[in-house]
Amino acid sequence: MLIRSKRSYRMKILSYFKTVIQLGHSSRWPANVEAIRRIHAAFVIEIAKALKEQCNLLTQVFPDHVRIFKVS
Repeated sequence: MLIRSKRSYRMKILSYFKTVIQLGHSSRWPANVEAIRRIHAAFVIEIAKALKEQCNLLTQVFPDHVRIFKVS
């Protein structure tokens, strides 16, 4: 991640670890693959929002995952 200063860009290393959240199987999930992708993307966005608001963590959202950084 690049952090911008007034004079130049500098690289700051942020540590992270991989976590997997698996949703349970349900017959109520849509059969359309694109609909499932959209639900998954919305879920990822909500996770990022909650982590930012409740834990003050820096997040980076992607369609299929969220990166969570803790700046020390």
